[in-house]
Amino acid sequence: MTALQEQVHERIFGADPYLTEDKFDIVTYDGNAVVVACPGSGKTRAVASRLAHRISNWTSTRTGIAALSFTNVAADEIRHYLRRDFDMELPDSSPHFIGTIDSFVYQHLSGPHASAYQSDLPARLEIILHRSHTEGFLGSLPRFKITFNKDTSGRMLPYPHDVPITNFHLKPDGKWTWKRRRNQEKLPEPDQKDIIEKKKALWRAKYMSHSDSMYIAYRILLKYPWLAKAIASRYPEIIVDECQDTSDVQHEIMNQLLKTALTEILMVGDPLQSIYEFNEAKPELMLSRIKVDNWHPVRLTGNHRSSTYICDAVSRFFAIENEMISMSKQAECRLPPILLRYPNKEIAKLPDAFEQIVASVEEQGLCICGNRRVVARWHRYVNALTGKKAENVAGLTHDVRRLVRSAVCRNDADYMAAYTAMEGVLCSRLFGCATIGLNREALDAFPHSYREWRNFVWRAVQVLPDLEQDLAEWITTTATALKTLLQEYSLDPVKNVGDVIRKPRGMPPVLAAAIADVPSAKQSTRCDTVHQVKGETLDAIMLVARDAGDVKTWLGGMADGVGTEEQRVAYVAMTRPRRLLVVALPDTACKKYADRFPGFQHTSLNKLDVLSGLCRGCTAKSLTIPG
Repeated sequence: MTALQEQVHERIFGADPYLTEDKFDIVTYDGNAVVVACPGSGKTRAVASRLAHRISNWTSTRTGIAALSFTNVAADEIRHYLRRDFDMELPDSSPHFIGTIDSFVYQHLSGPHASAYQSDLPARLEIILHRSHTEGFLGSLPRFKITFNKDTSGRMLPYPHDVPITNFHLKPDGKWTWKRRRNQEKLPEPDQKDIIEKKKALWRAKYMSHSDSMYIAYRILLKYPWLAKAIASRYPEIIVDECQDTSDVQHEIMNQLLKTALTEILMVGDPLQSIYEFNEAKPELMLSRIKVDNWHPVRLTGNHRSSTYICDAVSRFFAIENEMISMSKQAECRLPPILLRYPNKEIAKLPDAFEQIVASVEEQGLCICGNRRVVARWHRYVNALTGKKAENVAGLTHDVRRLVRSAVCRNDADYMAAYTAMEGVLCSRLFGCATIGLNREALDAFPHSYREWRNFVWRAVQVLPDLEQDLAEWITTTATALKTLLQEYSLDPVKNVGDVIRKPRGMPPVLAAAIADVPSAKQSTRCDTVHQVKGETLDAIMLVARDAGDVKTWLGGMADGVGTEEQRVAYVAMTRPRRLLVVALPDTACKKYADRFPGFQHTSLNKLDVLSGLCRGCTAKSLTIPG
């Protein structure tokens, strides 16, 4: 046994193992398996342990293991555990792969082999990564618009739809489907031939969406089974983390690999945490691997995040088949979840009320610290919570809005978001593309190294002026500063900076900060959507329902293991906190559904004082949970 094998074996299976017994099956099982893990179960840590165990015993230098996840954050978390717990840093030359499903498919299939699917396509297509690029640059081009027939007479609707955000479903006849935006429910289905032609035009222009990338990869594997065998031979073992968020096309890609040289695949996830249905996620496909394909099931029901009171209350509210069992350090916390009633028109008071609740609890000895959040389902609810709404100034270009976003994020010390927004503007201006993307061919037009490119982008963020000035003045100052910076680097934009960073005619007087579409981190309590906190662990959280309709969508139970998307969104929010869970319901919802929250302590916005005495640390007498 090598030194690495001994180190990994001792860390996982030694006298003081850091995994619980229910996770050993994840590390040692050989064959196709599905891990259904509850929130806070430590599944990513177990995945990293399996990966470390397999890599330490791996002998081939030509083949490897592919560890795939739905997001870059989850993939980075796997790398973090490998570094921290096993001192393993996989170099770029490693035969193994850790990354997203999108990057894996693009790197091995749709990127290098797109022309194999359609001969008139360019050698390589660029992935569209930024929504602003899709709706701004590409969405404005007529050749990428889908038109709709309103009736049999052939009369055309005046509202065209953008083909870049049209996705593919694996229906029996394989149709392209388009995402309805708000107020578009009455639009008829578009002409499939028109979609296909517009999609091909998009591809010939060297652009494709992630959905397109998956579809092209799937068709390539169908057309050339030998390529599926080659990839499966290169990566005979695959681990898919967060697989509840994968689509039917992605599952079919895995099926094509399973038909060839793929020896085993491990899928890990929680169908109840799938909240990306708008992005074609189908959580039921994960469970079908157990029910239909007879894969080995592994169920993790131990929650290492939340208290017993939160686990029990959430399990009962959603009628979950496999209840969560609290195994965390907060398991004995005596603080029950709180149901907070508020007048319908006073939603903006909720962040301050949440601060009062947290302060009251902390006075009794339970430290919540600063790790807390107020969340809601939609961005418009978040705007109502903050009491602020971004000014809608007609005629502003997407570049101006992204630059304002970059400045806001910079001021709030959210440097990654500031950098990303600025990089999107510079890429579209300098290279005519959305982003550097998965490859860096665009930097051929940048006469410096990639490191210098990053410095250049950050310098552009720093030159953005103060937002507390008139927007017209801010735009003029910004355009001048960016022109000066481009001249310093001897760069010529594909389109004049003044043409895209400009003031619209008749623009009313308004502060630059007023058009920001991101909440400020300087608020005493940060307000976010549920999607923004998925994957995080918080000490305290408040989930806000806006009306009775919201609560109605949560009810009905999820004994089928999947539930509805609205139920899963609420479930994700309620399973984020360690110690304190508050669900805020308006008066109209409380009248109908307050009795449907067993295990919750009821109070109202004007009776927060009744919460004193709920928790005096973890030594107080246990409260009786109703229901």
